[in-house]
Amino acid sequence: METLPLFTSDNWQEQIGVHKVGLMLTELGLIFRTTSNSDVGIDGQIEYVNNKGEVTGKIAAVQIKSGDSYLYESKSDSENFTFYPDEKHKYYWEKFPIPVILFVHSPSRNKVYFVDARHYFRINGIGNIKIPKENTLDKTTKNKVFETIGNFDEPFLEIKDVFDAIVQNHFTSPLFNLSYLDLNLAEIDLGDFLIDWNKNGMVSRFLVTLTRRRNSLLRYIDDIEKNNPDIMPETYLVQERFIQMRFDFYSSMRIEKAQKLQELIREKKI
Repeated sequence: METLPLFTSDNWQEQIGVHKVGLMLTELGLIFRTTSNSDVGIDGQIEYVNNKGEVTGKIAAVQIKSGDSYLYESKSDSENFTFYPDEKHKYYWEKFPIPVILFVHSPSRNKVYFVDARHYFRINGIGNIKIPKENTLDKTTKNKVFETIGNFDEPFLEIKDVFDAIVQNHFTSPLFNLSYLDLNLAEIDLGDFLIDWNKNGMVSRFLVTLTRRRNSLLRYIDDIEKNNPDIMPETYLVQERFIQMRFDFYSSMRIEKAQKLQELIREKKI
């Protein structure tokens, strides 16, 4: 007798979950893409589309489960379901380079619940996942789905508006009455930093690199100075100079302690 492949209830239940999640994400205004190899713990991805209909390139990975058995209800926790992930997926999701949104379809409730699994693991540690019962895909927004990733509908200000904002906004504390313009912006050469870090054993206490927009802001400030030479003091607000790294008393004590610890470890005394 000839035998044919079987399409079991587990198969069609899984497909129902994938299609239902995909449809609901699309209705929210997001782009949903499935992957061809879903057995590694990622079933697809979603891309954020802003309110202007512009595709942003902001992407999250998607894992979809379908079945009531995935949602455990505890009598001691009425606000959350507990999801028990496979061991092989826990560290995979936690280390994944982009957020991993877990969607669980409940056939009996006709609901899809969701949570950012990667964010959950990084905040709470590796273990079981609590999914808030209020996180249902039918009563949410695309910003809620992406809330642990960032608000991508926040518009970029023009450089002039950025400059106006940093001038007008300031801290009101009597001990720290400064505007954002009073604070230093630093551009650090990452290559030189790595040489100091690896070769010279020097460790900086703060590192920030300037983006293209921040460089545009610096050029804008520089242009204001050049266009108003008579009213500006004889100096430059935007300056290139060396950054001196100073160690306070407690930092020096820390270095001394670190050196002592290394010495004990090398001598195998601890």
